[in-house]
Amino acid sequence: EKNSQQTNHNLNNVLQSFPNVIYYFDAELGNLEDTYAEILKELSLISKGTFQPTNITDHFSKPVNNKIRVKFSVNGNEYSKEFQYHDDWMDVDFIDFLKNVVADNKLGGQFYELHTGGQDMSIIFLTVDQEQYLRTNELLLFADQWYE
Repeated sequence: EKNSQQTNHNLNNVLQSFPNVIYYFDAELGNLEDTYAEILKELSLISKGTFQPTNITDHFSKPVNNKIRVKFSVNGNEYSKEFQYHDDWMDVDFIDFLKNVVADNKLGGQFYELHTGGQDMSIIFLTVDQEQYLRTNELLLFADQWYE
């Protein structure tokens, strides 16, 4: 029903109709309270629990010297990194950091950014085989394909 009520230009848009398949959000994060913590929790949902961060803290609402420290644990490994505070915009290095955490923990999948055409972000968690199949058959438009 939700799918029929929205404009769908490609399968990326269709996926937005299904809960916990992709995480779609505005990269201008002023509408979130514990910004990075909320993103981490949502990414855990779309990974179907494969990526399970715990002990999450972020200080988005209280940056120090235009930096925000995000801390969390995955599989008993602690991660902590400072990100730039750009008013209420997400530091794009955050996604790359998460990809490294996933790879470091050999979680059997990875987060991929899908093309949105705007300031929104759309992230999906896929196994390597799924990602290759979707790319080969041009079923989804990944963000890196748009910029090539």
